[in-house]
Formats: sequence, structure tokens, C-alpha cells
Amino acid sequence: MEKDTLSTEDKHLFPILVVSRRTSIRLSIERFLSSSGYYVHTAEEGEEAIETDRDFLSQLLIIDTPLADMPLEQLLSELLKSRNLMKDVMQVMNVPVILLAGPAELDMDERKFKKYGILARMDKPVNLSKLGKCVLDVVTGKLSIEEETEVPIVVLDPEKRALEYFSKLLLADDVEIHTCKDEIDLKPIERVGVLIVEVMGLASDNPCDFLQEYRKAHPTTEILVTTAFHDDDMAKEMLAAGANKIITKPINPIQFRQQVRESVAQYQASRQQEE
Repeated sequence: MEKDTLSTEDKHLFPILVVSRRTSIRLSIERFLSSSGYYVHTAEEGEEAIETDRDFLSQLLIIDTPLADMPLEQLLSELLKSRNLMKDVMQVMNVPVILLAGPAELDMDERKFKKYGILARMDKPVNLSKLGKCVLDVVTGKLSIEEETEVPIVVLDPEKRALEYFSKLLLADDVEIHTCKDEIDLKPIERVGVLIVEVMGLASDNPCDFLQEYRKAHPTTEILVTTAFHDDDMAKEMLAAGANKIITKPINPIQFRQQVRESVAQYQASRQQEE
């Protein structure tokens, strides 16, 4: 096993939250990590974990599944929302996760692991020595959350056929496509690189109201508005309100894909400038 050369001071800068409904697992991991110099808090259920994280701001989650009060994905989603609300006062948004799960205990699609920062899954019963090695790899950066490289494209359109059509038309290796039929579906989606919005899918009669509010919340998102009714004055108002492009239907698929690709490139460029 690799020698642990981290000082106690370094380990205290990397607080850990252990979540388990099983008292024996919770306490054994807490004692083991605490004796190794880490600063550890524990929670028995998902709700308690969310509350504890607001005060504790853990740098690593060790979660024993299944949880007593909610699905694993719900906990991770709620933690991300909670962290997003605190983004002005803290920097750690995506917290790395180590899962402890038996053969039939995982209630989440493993294809979603990357989205929620799950770096490792360990079988039970827990081997504390192996867990300690995994924790050390996270702390030292050998295991880390990969930065999202795909540009998220979100299509908002009330027509199901339009959503299916755009999903196929815009498919590419460097994008991730999401679809929603109205603003309610759009609201939970936090990271949006390119938003393609059909005005008929908006709740307000005046699309400028939505555009102003969305632009304020998402300053780097490229917003493309599609509409079947062309009006020069309204187009100018929507551009002034925050839209980057106004596209009048019927849509030319080749031209439309090119316009979206230009928006993807613009978003990527703006992200690089931020970095």
C-alpha cells in the first residue's frame, strides 16, 4: 500500500462526510478515518446529510447505499442544488463521491456516475484499508472529477416531433442534448451552453420577459429563438432582451445546424476566456 505522507493539517483541509443508515458501518469508517487524521462528520439519512453539508461543506462524500429515506440520485441532486445556492460563499460545487454498495443495492444507473462526481464504487463488507487508499487517492488528486467537455444544448419546444427532430439533427460528439416542452422542464437544468427556444413554448405572451430573466441568470448561454412569425420590430426587441439569433420557420436543416455549431463555438470561446 502506498505510504501516507499527508500531514494532519493537510487532511483537515479535506473534510469528509460519511452517510450510512447502518450504525456499525458509519462509526467504523468515522473512527478509521479520524485515526488517520481526517476531519469526519456523519449522517444517518439523506435529509440529515443535506443539512450537515450546508454547515460542513465536505470535500468528499462516502455514501453507503441504499439510503433510508431517499434514492441515491435524489440525494446527489439535492446536494448539487444546495451547493449552487451557496456558490457565492464557497467554491466546491461538485463534491467527489465514493459509493459503498453490495451486488444488488445500487439504485442508480452507473452511466450517471460522472454527472454526480462518483469516482469509485466499493463492495461490502467494507475493506477499511482499501477505502483508506481510495480516500488518499482523492485527496492527492489521483482520483478527481473530470471536467465536463460536452457543450449542453437545450431545446425548448412544445411539439414532441420538433424535439425529436432537433435531437437527431444536432447530434455530435462534443455536445449533450436535452429537451423540454416548457419553462417548468427547463428550470432545473443549471448548465446550458446553447438554448434553442420556440416562442410558443413560453408561458409569457411577451418572449422578451423570459429572455431578459434568463439572460440575467445565464450570461454566457447562447440563446437561439425560433418562431413561425417574423416581425422586424419584435426581432429587434428579442435581440435587445438577450437573444443571440432569431430563426424564422420553416427551418433549413443545413443552415440551422451551421448556426447552432457557430453558437457552440462561441460558447466554448466564452468559457475559455473565463478560465
